[in-house]
Amino acid sequence: MTIRIKYNAETGLVVGNYPLNLNYPNITVDTEARTIDGSPYLEVTTGEHKANLGKVMCVVEGVYQEYVKPNTELLTEAQNNKMAELKAYLKTGLLLNTPQTIPYSGNLENKSFKVNVEKHLDLFNSFVAKLQRSIDAGVANPTRGFTDAEGTRLDLNISDFKTLANHLDERDERDYGLYTQRKIAVMALTDPEAIAAYDITTTDFE
Repeated sequence: MTIRIKYNAETGLVVGNYPLNLNYPNITVDTEARTIDGSPYLEVTTGEHKANLGKVMCVVEGVYQEYVKPNTELLTEAQNNKMAELKAYLKTGLLLNTPQTIPYSGNLENKSFKVNVEKHLDLFNSFVAKLQRSIDAGVANPTRGFTDAEGTRLDLNISDFKTLANHLDERDERDYGLYTQRKIAVMALTDPEAIAAYDITTTDFE
């Protein structure tokens, strides 16, 4: 059985297939110009078609063959994929997944907290504002409870929450700086395989 393979005249990529034994009332076939709805077609056997199922196919100079992506397309795909990885890593990063030890000599000494910029920075700043209002109202050393990475509920004061907020702010600035440097490094690469292998956690930019 013969199958008409419709393909894009500019790219050669196959966009449809039409077995001759089936009726297609909604398409226009011009057998003299060998077009389907204005696009060129090539006739292949059922065997040829089945042998290439699951592959991206194209027609090059009248030959039905598997599509081989040019290096420019591979490069763009590799860059886009790595950029997506970098953005995802920036969003989650270590702040979301790793308890952060805060260097501080007060109530936070030797304590760790599972905190991240997106969730906790505004929260800590709001705690600071509320505690400051209590101080302005005459409350001596007001505190608020907050749970550390071990599940222990701690009573923290305004200085503690300022320290936590500053830690997140500094870490956010650092992480975004690293993201920018990694992005520049990736875009400077010209080999798709090198881009795919690029370590998105690197801090070596020499």
